[in-house]
Amino acid sequence: TGADGVTLNGNITTADVADNNVAITGGVTLGAAVTIDTAGAASDGTITFNNGIDGAQDLDLVSDDAAIVITGAIGANTALGSLDINVDATQTGNITLTGNIGATNAGVTGVTRIGNVNTADLNLNGTVYKTDGATTFTAVSGGTIDLGGTSPTFTTSADAITFATAGVAIGDGTLTVNSAGGAISFTGNITGTNNDETVVLNTGSGVTNTETVAVQAIGGGGKVKAVTITGADGVTLNGNITTADVA
Repeated sequence: TGADGVTLNGNITTADVADNNVAITGGVTLGAAVTIDTAGAASDGTITFNNGIDGAQDLDLVSDDAAIVITGAIGANTALGSLDINVDATQTGNITLTGNIGATNAGVTGVTRIGNVNTADLNLNGTVYKTDGATTFTAVSGGTIDLGGTSPTFTTSADAITFATAGVAIGDGTLTVNSAGGAISFTGNITGTNNDETVVLNTGSGVTNTETVAVQAIGGGGKVKAVTITGADGVTLNGNITTADVA
């Protein structure tokens, strides 16, 4: 706990014992590339950030089966170099981001990878996810990537953005994805919650030759109100689009 801030200049690795948790309170600055690893053969510890994270360094979080929660914004003041959260397929812990990634600026300048094909539950409860590198959000097949914030907007800068394996559930408002030249891909279905959510997917036009959009079913059991898809280099529809019976 650092009331005026916490600077991390090295890795944190916990022992393979019970209650091997890491909790950090106070705005975090990365002074060097940092890995926080609480995974063990007998016991996995939770990782909790109670405030924001800044610093032009790489951050890697590994908790195996334990939960990871980041309450504050990531890179809102100074972008991270890269961000990995439980990217190995052996790591099944729930991941919750209650804040944003970036602000008017990108929150990560390099690759962002959050979750893997066995992540039990991925919750993105912010409203702004702005990155400047290839970005992937992944959770287990049959599960959902839950978007809890109102009208979340995901933005990259001519970089691919992928929502992988799990479906995406929009909690409220409009899901907007702007890639500014990168490919947009959903490998699970997109659903609404209240039959009044909308979907806007836009690759931009003429910036690159990778301005493609690929989606599975949209709507279905969790219908959405409206869908707008723009892919200058092509749109691939791999499932039905079903809108709600609303004005």
